[in-house]
Amino acid sequence: MGDSSPSPRIPGLRDSVPGAAYKKGDVIGQRYEVYGVLGAGGFGIVYLVYAHEARNVYALKTFRDEFLANAETRERFRKEASVWVDLERHPYLVRAHFVDQVAGRLFIAMEYIAPTVRGLNSLDGHLRLTPPDLAQSLRWAIQFCHGMEYAYSRGVRCHRDIKPANIMIGTDKTVKITDFGLAGVLDSSSVDSGNRSSAQQGKGDLSCQTRAGTGSAHRNTCLLSSSLTPPLVTKGATSTASESCCFRWQQEAISLHNRKDVQRLAQATLGSSHAGSSVPTIDNHRALS
Repeated sequence: MGDSSPSPRIPGLRDSVPGAAYKKGDVIGQRYEVYGVLGAGGFGIVYLVYAHEARNVYALKTFRDEFLANAETRERFRKEASVWVDLERHPYLVRAHFVDQVAGRLFIAMEYIAPTVRGLNSLDGHLRLTPPDLAQSLRWAIQFCHGMEYAYSRGVRCHRDIKPANIMIGTDKTVKITDFGLAGVLDSSSVDSGNRSSAQQGKGDLSCQTRAGTGSAHRNTCLLSSSLTPPLVTKGATSTASESCCFRWQQEAISLHNRKDVQRLAQATLGSSHAGSSVPTIDNHRALS
């Protein structure tokens, strides 16, 4: 194609993976040039692509062949993805641009969250390799809550799969929540039970575009305490070390609340972008979307 763009160098981007229908250099439906594979897990694959017509880069996600063969699963994928698309633009959500079908295969085109030079673009990766201090933890917790508040105001009643791997972190250190509703596609479909079990066991290996991190939710409760943001506390076994970390975090958060009121604390942790203004509300975020 005449306006072909050079393939970017991105940490962790792979030319191909086993089970992927496309590899680097392929063109999907004469519309999307594949730069590489961002991730692959139990039920999905995500490609980094360049859309020549739109002249834009997307993270293009689809299900594996064994699941797309089921008509009910395809329909649920389309329905859940469309709900995410309808959320449109918001500063704390990964934007889902559109759902497309190519040769019978459904794709959802998502905003691409570029990683840092260390390959970090998720909360999971940051927790493992560059743990945030208290102030940064609070900034991310508050941003997460505003993002979910906005999604709720637009009709989303349940994310279905909140975990550190589904909370992307941009290079500007801004939270971006991803994968709205997609975890429920297999749970509610009539996919063969063996395939569904296999997919669910491997589900943590893929969280859209995550470049560093295990995808596991355990040990991560120490970042976002149940006393501050209950939706972020994940289920699963917690080690003695992480329980101790969580307790210390709670005590420090309580101490901060005792020294300054919640409104001032929220303003301080949100950063300079909200300096001199009140903490954003649902109506503020509608104006931003």
